[in-house]
Amino acid sequence: MTTNNNVSTSFSSVKQWKEEQSAFYSQNGLPTRKHEEYKYMRTEELVPFLETKAVVSNIAEYSSITPVTVSYNVVTGEIHTQNTIPSLSIQKLTNALLNTKDIYKEVLTAIPFQDPFQANHIANFTHGIVLESTANSIVETIHIEYIIPADAPNWVYPTVLVIANENSELNILESYKCTNVNPVIIVENKKYYTASNSILKVHFIQNFNMNTALHSSVQFLQATNSKAHSFTVTLGGKWVRNNLTFSLKGEYAESYLQGLYFPSASNVIDNHTLVQHLVPNCYSMENYKGIIQDKGTAVFNGKIFVAPDAQKTNAYQSNKNILLSKEGSVNTKPQLEIFANDVKCSHGSSTGTLDPDMLFYMQARGIELGKAKKMLIVAMIEEIIQSSGNTVEMKSVIDYITHSIL
Repeated sequence: MTTNNNVSTSFSSVKQWKEEQSAFYSQNGLPTRKHEEYKYMRTEELVPFLETKAVVSNIAEYSSITPVTVSYNVVTGEIHTQNTIPSLSIQKLTNALLNTKDIYKEVLTAIPFQDPFQANHIANFTHGIVLESTANSIVETIHIEYIIPADAPNWVYPTVLVIANENSELNILESYKCTNVNPVIIVENKKYYTASNSILKVHFIQNFNMNTALHSSVQFLQATNSKAHSFTVTLGGKWVRNNLTFSLKGEYAESYLQGLYFPSASNVIDNHTLVQHLVPNCYSMENYKGIIQDKGTAVFNGKIFVAPDAQKTNAYQSNKNILLSKEGSVNTKPQLEIFANDVKCSHGSSTGTLDPDMLFYMQARGIELGKAKKMLIVAMIEEIIQSSGNTVEMKSVIDYITHSIL
């Protein structure tokens, strides 16, 4: 991953930006296992995946209990909204780009690093959605539901731009409704901007069927004294790759990254995170946990980058995994890249199985083995659930996990 430290890079026009990324994709194509950042992702399976017949799963997909505020058809670009909040603007991306606000184009065209899938998206997307909170406002949970229709083409390109203006608080829940009967690859690009003194919390619930693969490029750009929280829970999908970047550009900004993932069958779920500390006095906390079943594959690659001028940085990262099968696999790589000398940074990773002594202890007290395993797993992920900030929805997620996944 080659980092572009000048994350505010903005091209003279969106057209030029698309042309440059199209040229990059034409030159490089999709990555293979020879690409360092994709060596565990089995990208060679994607093209055959598109040629396979639809898969019928006997596992019910998770459905959010939060009422839908915005429905976004990622094929047609149609947006249907139930928004009645005066402090929240929802519009099509094409309309927003006609606005004279430079912030729209600046955030949309920021590129933290070059990635072939992201370039593929930029070259091909034709529509998107923009959400913006007004200054000095508080917006309770907005639920964006991305619709994959039954007749969706093989490749779809959702685009999202979110602006939390000064002194505002914005809470977003995002989920997918997959009705596609044929294999689909979602290549999404999402940008979130937190202005000074704003708070933005986003919950990503990735509830895909086995006919769906995802490549997600998500970037948070933060101004002075802003707080950004992301919570990503991946419950299914044939092939899932999350590129999540936080770029702390203003002093005293705070970033919180949390994630849960549950690969099973022959699924592969890959979380690549990059936290860029570009200025002094910022804080970041990252906590990801995975439960791997069957022949599932999990990948976690997390990097904390501290620029030379980013003194007084506090940055922490943790990744923990439980293997429930001898055939499952985990590839984890926490990284620190530090160019400042007055910082506090740490990272750690652990992978293991459920404690057999603890299971024996619980069984000796009358708890059935399957229930004992579920109790230990829920105890492991409870920390992230409780700190997610949306306990009602997350308790629903736990119920789904314990009844449908484990």
